[in-house]
Amino acid sequence: MSFQSLLRLIALLCLVGLVAGIWSHSTAVTAVTVTPLSPPLEVADALGSEPDFRVDILEDGSWKKLATYTNRPMGEGQRWVLADPAPLGDVQTLRLSEDDTAGDDVIDEAQLEGRTARGKLVAFELEVERDMGVGLAWFVMTPLGLALVGAFVLGVFFSFFLGGGELLDVVS
Repeated sequence: MSFQSLLRLIALLCLVGLVAGIWSHSTAVTAVTVTPLSPPLEVADALGSEPDFRVDILEDGSWKKLATYTNRPMGEGQRWVLADPAPLGDVQTLRLSEDDTAGDDVIDEAQLEGRTARGKLVAFELEVERDMGVGLAWFVMTPLGLALVGAFVLGVFFSFFLGGGELLDVVS
C-alpha cells in the first residue's frame, strides 16, 4: 500500500466519521404534546375563563417559549409545533404555563426522561425527526467544526479578496 493510498483511506474514514457524527446528533424535537392526567386538567384564570396555555422548553440552559394557545381548553390535550427544531440532547425540562397579562403562572413542570416527561398534572410527549440542520449546527460548534469553518473563511478571504479575484477566473 502506497503512502498516497493510505492518505486516501484515512481521509475516507474521517469523512465517514464526520457524516456519522452529524447523523447521530441530528435528532430534533419538532413538536410537544401535552396531555392532562386523570382527572382532566381543570384550570381557570382569575376571571373564571379558560386560560391561554403555553409550553416552555429548557434547552441547553435557557428557556425557549413556544406559541400560546388562545381561548382553547386543554380538554384531551394540545399539541405545540416548534418553529425551529430543538436538538433532542439539549432539551432538559418542559413546563406548561398560563400565559396572561398579569404574568406567567406555571401550571406544571417535569424533567425529560427519554422522549416523555410526567409532571403532577400533565404528561409531555416529544415528537422527534431527523433534521440535518441540527446535526450540522452541532458539528459547527465542535472544535473541529470551528477550525474547518475558520479555515474555509480564511481560504475564501485570502484567495478572493487578497488574490485579486482569481477565484472568479477559475469559475468562469
